[in-house]
Amino acid sequence: MFFRHILVAITVLLTAIPTISLASVELDVKSFVATRHIHGITAETARPYANDRKSIETLFSILNDRAQSAAWQNAVSVLGYSSADDVAPRLISFLSNLSGELDVDAFRGALSVPLALGNLAANEKSDLAILIDLVNQEKSLSFSYQRYSGPTLTEAVARLAIQGIGFSGTDSGRQFLEKNSSVFKDDWKDNVREALTQINAKAADRGEEK
Repeated sequence: MFFRHILVAITVLLTAIPTISLASVELDVKSFVATRHIHGITAETARPYANDRKSIETLFSILNDRAQSAAWQNAVSVLGYSSADDVAPRLISFLSNLSGELDVDAFRGALSVPLALGNLAANEKSDLAILIDLVNQEKSLSFSYQRYSGPTLTEAVARLAIQGIGFSGTDSGRQFLEKNSSVFKDDWKDNVREALTQINAKAADRGEEK
């Protein structure tokens, strides 16, 4: 029950932020990720930046600058739709190198990484093993935010990684979740069911049977 409350709190952190409408204005990548998007960042809205090398390098630079943490969540989200081979390693490096107490914007950016990795895995630009390591809590994380630190933090990231596996829509992701569903903590079962639903829906879209 405790961790269920944690996940609800994380969901609020990731979604309950001020938003403005973009209308149909083209923005440079810095302005784009500095803008609050009413409906979040989608593959369509990210496309002009996610596969433009100059924009990708700018996004990497933003993630290296703690002073720009307000743009981190959007920067990570855009990179999740990239077809560049070096994005997944850079996102893992970003997550691994964070340390100390984060502000709320930096924390949102960090928690967006498992979801972005799931989108990358869907396009075969990230190894699903990275997400599985996060689910298994095998990666040490050195940052914190208020009560999220140590085991509480790795638990929260693990549950987001399950969601990322759902985003991947892969058969190997389904096999991992089904194989381990009986050993996951009770508080994780809803996350697993939702992830499997996402995977099955994507398989159906591809015309595949479960």
